[in-house]
Formats: sequence, structure tokens, C-alpha cells
Amino acid sequence: MIRYLVADTGNRRLVEVVDRYMVDAATRQATTPIALGVLFYHSPANVSGKKGYDYNSVARVLQPTNTGTTTAAAQYIYATSIGSTQPSRVGLGLDKPVTDTVPNGASQPFQARDARNGNGGIMLFSGGTTIVINQVAVPQIAAGVIWDPTANLGAGGFNTSPIPAHYKTLGGLSSVTMAYVWPDTALSQSTLTIMFTDSTGAYEVHLAPNPIAGGNVPTPEWVVDWMMPTEVYTQLRRTPAGAPNQALFLNASELKATYARRTSAGTVLLVNSYFGMDQDPAQTAFPGEIIELDGSFLDPTSTSTRGFSFNQPFLGFDSLSVVFQLPSVQGARGIVAPIFADRR
Repeated sequence: MIRYLVADTGNRRLVEVVDRYMVDAATRQATTPIALGVLFYHSPANVSGKKGYDYNSVARVLQPTNTGTTTAAAQYIYATSIGSTQPSRVGLGLDKPVTDTVPNGASQPFQARDARNGNGGIMLFSGGTTIVINQVAVPQIAAGVIWDPTANLGAGGFNTSPIPAHYKTLGGLSSVTMAYVWPDTALSQSTLTIMFTDSTGAYEVHLAPNPIAGGNVPTPEWVVDWMMPTEVYTQLRRTPAGAPNQALFLNASELKATYARRTSAGTVLLVNSYFGMDQDPAQTAFPGEIIELDGSFLDPTSTSTRGFSFNQPFLGFDSLSVVFQLPSVQGARGIVAPIFADRR
């Protein structure tokens, strides 16, 4: 069986089509077609053909039958991203309209209806359940983590105070992928993680206790556990524990993340479609790049300083975090402004 998973933007729907073949028992090779172009999955009616729902990516993952603590029936879970319309449960008819409370410094309630405001959202389809994600919670970021090149009259500097836990509104979404992650702890439950790229970088989220306290906030919430924002990417290639603004000719001036996926090895494949200049004063051309990053997390019980952390400078990234970079193409023109890549 061959499967085709399609984000049918013109018809504003998601479809999965299968081709079925006879299989040779000896060689296990497909032979005679049985049925071609059979519809296997169609997005729910309330999100199909809906104005403004211009789907730009789709992902599928098989929910494990055994999550470690419970046993559930295996089923496919689908996710899709919308780049220009911010979906909501009310707009899809899943909730009744309510009057939102006025947001305060610690809260940002969901919008009551769909909004065509340039932001976007992610929708998750699990059986008969539809989950809408139009904002994610970012945990507190410690002081001395995020580098701001415009601080101190252009000399640059780290954030001097912690950045409180806050909501990030999704905007300019370009891709979504999913994976189930199994913690190292015995009998722990597998966790569904969603990775997406938008106008500010690449982010991975999972359901967890909400780090934002007080106000009209849901719990649990989709919480960021790993991220590569522009501010960190533009300082990525530096020596471990080194100062900022090193190897400027190796760092791009911008990050235009168009695709990211956590691999089965735990690394993160990242595509930067930015086509412009690097940070070298000579302004060398930067055509975009495809890299694979160390996707591990800092172990607080270890003496190692390697791994992602909201408390480490540059979130724990440096030049050693780049475990693979697609080299120059031999015998053909080089790659320019890539938007998608996969590595198997």
C-alpha cells in the first residue's frame, strides 16, 4: 500500500489517498494494482472548504497502542498548519461564544472567533476530537540567555532580567511535524510533541502544566520545551562558552525557518530559507542552509553543560550543536533559499 498525504490548499481540505497492490510473497514487492486513488482520510467537514483555511502543511503520526501507563487503540493523528488565519474552537463550532476577560500581565485569553489578522494556527485531529492551537506558552527564560545585538548602543548585550513566562501567538506558520517521545524513566508515558516553524523561528511543544500562573489561562497547556528563535540562530556558530559575535561570516543575518522535524535519533532537522547576507562586514552572500541540530536537553543531574535549557546562554546552543550541514552540491548549481528537506 502506498499512501499520499495531501494539504489540498485549493479546496481547503486535507486528504489521504492510498494505492493498493498485490504483493509477491517471495520478494515482498508490489505487483498487480488492486485499487488506485482510494480515499483513506478526509479532514472533518467543519474544517473543510472553510474560507481562509489555506492549509500549507500536514503531518501524520501513529499513536502508540501502549503509552507506558495505559493501553489504547492504535490510530493515526493528523496535524495541519494555517499561515494566514488564526483558527479558534468557537469559529469551528466546537465551543459556544463567550465574553473574554480583559488580559492582564500574566494572561492572554483565546480569541473568541477566527481572525484573519496575519497570524495562524495548528489543528490536531485525533479520532473524532479536534484540537486548536493558536498560541503556546513559553516558560520563563533566565537572565543572560538571549543576546540582543542592538542593546548598549549597538554594542550588544544579554537580557539583564529574566523574561517571564508568557504566551506566544503563532504567526506566519510554514510547517508542522509530530513525533512521540519516550522518556528515559521506566514506565513513563510517551509524549506527543509538535514541532512548527513560523516567522520567529522553530519551536517544539507538548501538553504540560501551564508555566503562566493566574488570570484566565488553561491548564494543562501546549508548552514550549525546545526552540530555536532568530536571536539564538544568528549567534549559533561560536566556540563553546565563547563570547557573542564570533565567526560572523558563518552566521546568517536572519532566520527564515520553513521546516523543522525531530528525527528518530533525537536531532532536529532545520531548513533556513533566508537568502541574503551573513554578518561578516564584507557582506558575503548567504543562500540559505539545511542543518541538523543536537536536540538533546540539559540534564540537571549531570555535570555536563551540553543540551537545551532556558537557563543557559543562547539556550545552550553553540557551534558544536550543528551535527550536520548539507555540503555544496557537486556537479550542479548550489541550493538557494530551500524551503523543505528531509534526511533518512
